[in-house]
Amino acid sequence: SNTLKFEKDFGWRGLLIEADPVNYESLLEKNRKSWSVNRCLSLKTRPTKVMFKLDFSVGRVVNETRGDTPYWQREVECLPLYSLMLALNVSTIDYFSLDVEGDELPILKTIPWDKLNIKTLSVESLSKTKTKQILKYMNDRGYKLYIEFSHYMGHDHDLIFHRNDVIPKIRASSIKWF
Repeated sequence: SNTLKFEKDFGWRGLLIEADPVNYESLLEKNRKSWSVNRCLSLKTRPTKVMFKLDFSVGRVVNETRGDTPYWQREVECLPLYSLMLALNVSTIDYFSLDVEGDELPILKTIPWDKLNIKTLSVESLSKTKTKQILKYMNDRGYKLYIEFSHYMGHDHDLIFHRNDVIPKIRASSIKWF
């Protein structure tokens, strides 16, 4: 988790959302101080049930239908981010990390940007096409790309955004990535 270091070293508190039941158990064993929920983020503005492919850190939603379930899939309940924030009585998010193995844009589209004050967010993108779509979508919502970096041999990209009225106090070149 990219939030574990923030929590340990900087006192970050937040909400951890993990759909994979094995990963969720591992998360609980780390005695995190943040809230956590064993669900996924909905691709719609309402709760849904989906099939989730269990695959350690690259598990993901595979479809939204039920039927015969292979052993590597589980039906999971997905909740909209806004519903989770309402349950916690939170309307301001200093940092939001979105890494869901390809469904980032549909999840971003469920967020009521006029009701949630998200200052900074990191969004994973798995392709150049998705990166372009995410950049346009976030720009249209009033967010500026702060930095983009690649990992995993250039296949994955993390896009760090800040709201246009939030000015980062550090230079990207001074950030130590861990």
